[in-house]
This record gives sequence, C-alpha cells and structure tokens, in this order.
Amino acid sequence: MIRVLLVDDHKILRDGLKALLEATDDVQVVATASHAEEALEKLRHDPDLVVLDISLPDKDGIWLAKEIRKHKPDLPLLVLSMHADEKTVLKAIEAGVNGYTSKTIEGPELHRAIRTLVEGGSYLQNAVAPFVFNALRPQEPDESDSSLTRRELQVLEALSRGQSNREIAESLHVSVSTVKAILRATYSKLEVSGRTEAVAVALQRGLVSD
Repeated sequence: MIRVLLVDDHKILRDGLKALLEATDDVQVVATASHAEEALEKLRHDPDLVVLDISLPDKDGIWLAKEIRKHKPDLPLLVLSMHADEKTVLKAIEAGVNGYTSKTIEGPELHRAIRTLVEGGSYLQNAVAPFVFNALRPQEPDESDSSLTRRELQVLEALSRGQSNREIAESLHVSVSTVKAILRATYSKLEVSGRTEAVAVALQRGLVSD
C-alpha cells in the first residue's frame, strides 16, 4: 500500500483528489494538508510520497519542497499544479521534486506517476517535459562568436590547453607577433581583457573542448 500525503489548499479539489487516488487498491491517503506548515506537521504520518500543489496560502510549494528535503531527503515529491510554465517547473525541480504534472492529468496516468516515483523513478508530464530538456541543452554560442575566424578558434583552443604564445606560434607555424595580433582580435570579439577570461568565456560558450 502506497501511503500518500496530499497537499492542496482547495478543499473540493483535495477531496476529489483523495477519492481519485484511493480508487485503486494500492494507494491510501494517510493525511491531507491545506497549507505548507500543516504539511510539514503531517509528515509525522510517515507517507511514502507527497503530492503537493505550488499555490498555497502561506508558503508556496517550492518552499515546501525545500523544507521537506531538509527533513526527508529521500521522500518522493510529486507536484500536481495548474502552474505549468517553464520558470515554475524548473524552480520546482531545483527544489528537489521528483515529478511534475499539471492538474489536467488523467487518473490512470496519475497513478502511474505515483508508482514510478515510489519505485525510485521520476515523472514529467508531456506538457512540461520540453522545459527540462531545453534547460539541459548546451548554451548556444553568442552571436558575437560567429565572427571568430578558424585561426582565432585554434588559438583559443591552444589557450585552453595552457600553451604560451611561443608554443602557439610554433604549432601554427606563424610568428609570435602574429599570435599576439590574433589574441588582440579575439579578446575584442569576446569582450574580455586577458587569457584567463578568454578561456573561461570560451568554455562557457562551448567554443573549446573542456
């Protein structure tokens, strides 16, 4: 039996969700709460999972997730909310929730999400999953990077490996003065003042290998 703590400030929704969750034989709502502080108190019921809303009257669900993590770092947390925008979803995940879905989710899918979390997995409803994947993509190079020449990128790569101007000149078969001129142009395009800053910016933008 999966023991659930249900946190939602609307009684009608709370009662409806309780009935929906308990429609199967393997879920029992052991406690409910209408606000964050009450939810923390209800942790004494030792739930296997917490289903929580983002909008709560005292503190929001983001705050609640962080507080629960302090007391029960391994307790699965599933957000069930009308808020399905990118900013809120990412903040919730950063706070430590294991799953996120909007309140448009169907009963069978909600039960599947709960079982997945209890078994140690994670769940993202299709409507919110793209936000997470977009956030994990490498940062696109800045438009100013497009003006870097192949030679300037080669010099940046050499800088990232810790090579001196003379070593760079030898590897590229150019003079040291040419390397210095390339560096000046590169610094200007990246809007940096020196080698260390140039390498840091290049790594951040994915211009050189880590």
